[in-house]
Amino acid sequence: MSAFDTCREAVKEFIVDLHTFATGAYLRESERAFWDAPFDEHALPELESLLLGQIDTIESFSSYADSEAVIANTRGFYDQLAAFNEKYACAVIEPEEEADIHTLMCSWWQIRGVETETLATLPTLHDTAENEP
Repeated sequence: MSAFDTCREAVKEFIVDLHTFATGAYLRESERAFWDAPFDEHALPELESLLLGQIDTIESFSSYADSEAVIANTRGFYDQLAAFNEKYACAVIEPEEEADIHTLMCSWWQIRGVETETLATLPTLHDTAENEP
């Protein structure tokens, strides 16, 4: 299994965890009486597709990608995630998921060989959203 295959498995686990949260599968039957789903679980295949697509994109980058290209790609990907999240009333990607996605993103770029200094300067989804007009 390649390093990027391991990344794909991590995305699948991330989506499974979100599905559990979205469906309330972690709750006891008695706890579901007054529970409302935090977001539509049907949003998750789209999020999974975006994340897996980003892995494919990073995998196709040269191992010598310059920091500007890496940061530009990351910013563009986060723009896609922000648009996705807005479509679902900003309920799918909350701060905890945002942090998890950023950690995943850094690990994907690290596998590609991006320098630690560049990883430290990668924007976050929050940074990207703040810079929108």
